[in-house]
Amino acid sequence: MGADISSLELRGRLVTCLGSILALAIFTLFAGRLGGVLCAIAFLLLASLHPRLLETAGSIQPEGLHALFVASALYLLVLPRPPRWAGVTGFVAGALFGLAYLTRPEGFLIGMVASGIVLATGSEPWGRRARKAGCILLGMGLVASPYLLFLHRHLGTWAVTGKTAEIFFIGQALDASGGTPFDAEDLLRLKEQWGGILPYAAANPGKTLLAVLRNGGRVWLGIVPRMLGPAGILGCLLAAAFWLRKGWRTIPVLLLSPLLTLFIMAFTFPNERVCLSVLPFLFLLAALGLAPAADWLDSAPRARWRLAGAVFVVLLLLGQGRGLALFASSRISSVVPPLETRAIREALALEADPQKIASSNPVISFRLSDPFMFSPSFRYEPLPIEGSCAALDHAMRERGSRVAVLDRVGNPPVIDLSPQDCPWSIVKRLSDPAQGRSIWVLARRSPAPVPAPLP
Repeated sequence: MGADISSLELRGRLVTCLGSILALAIFTLFAGRLGGVLCAIAFLLLASLHPRLLETAGSIQPEGLHALFVASALYLLVLPRPPRWAGVTGFVAGALFGLAYLTRPEGFLIGMVASGIVLATGSEPWGRRARKAGCILLGMGLVASPYLLFLHRHLGTWAVTGKTAEIFFIGQALDASGGTPFDAEDLLRLKEQWGGILPYAAANPGKTLLAVLRNGGRVWLGIVPRMLGPAGILGCLLAAAFWLRKGWRTIPVLLLSPLLTLFIMAFTFPNERVCLSVLPFLFLLAALGLAPAADWLDSAPRARWRLAGAVFVVLLLLGQGRGLALFASSRISSVVPPLETRAIREALALEADPQKIASSNPVISFRLSDPFMFSPSFRYEPLPIEGSCAALDHAMRERGSRVAVLDRVGNPPVIDLSPQDCPWSIVKRLSDPAQGRSIWVLARRSPAPVPAPLP
């Protein structure tokens, strides 16, 4: 397939789809081993046809692979193993956490939390737990070390991700705008003014704390309940009730470690797509709560059992029915691709080399492998979306780009292309009224033909 952009997209979708299928299998096996057949069935009912998980399985996103690696690691740690295999089990689980880190940065933190839980809890002797926890960290460190060393070499300091400050300031800017999209220039100004997280937090402690609380509320009271649906919420509440009554043990505590991602988002910004990496674990917890309830109803009169089953189906449809119907209808009707994908295709039709295409949208620039974004010095700046043609032309000449993709939410880009000497013209206008979003694809004007000299 080579390095063609369209084939890269297809390969990315195939990898994500395969990872999502394997993740569903691992979670179902996990649920069956922890709670029996009823627990596995409950998980499949909650997760297998969830519209957002189906949508993610066909997209080029890392959430499905992240869930697969974390679930596989926890599967090794939670289920009983022979004592002589404690070190090997910990090392393999750590390597899986390292792979999860390579898909999403919070995988490293989840691995550290899981190793701490293994060390602090359990009925095994302390020495064996310490050996297993140490092997988890060793395996994770070995797998994650290439990227950790890369970050250290280019940032000059040890870090788990190279965009910590960026995502923090994105969260602050989103909170200041009330959760509505903001221009990239606002983010750049905020980062340039404060430089880092600590100077900003020290100068604005109250504003930072309020942003964390509001972002946490948007995640835990908005995104998570909406994605769980009534049936998932009921299962999680039942799980909490059963475990509180029986006392906390190692298994549920380890299963809670992936929820760290939801707490981290309070310090960054709410992101529904990132929450999808945690959703299967929430459904696993919900299934572990629904299974004991189903066992209890098994001894109840048949009429009560049927009524409970009907209520569960209704709750399931209330949470997922409409989304599943919309997902199915969009696939049947061959819905148009997302606006970003359409813009990239239009740009590539004008310029075959993706590195000669520049954009005002960092996501589009990333997908096109913008050399400014991937250079060691990270000199990337988005193209201007308002101003004079001369400013746009200067930015394009600096990059050596031949096609521009200008993306803006709220109002169309405002670049003055009217001057006679402006070398840029709009080739394609794309819009999404639902998002209030407009994308312009611009290319250099064709030079006017030179008339042939008279004989």
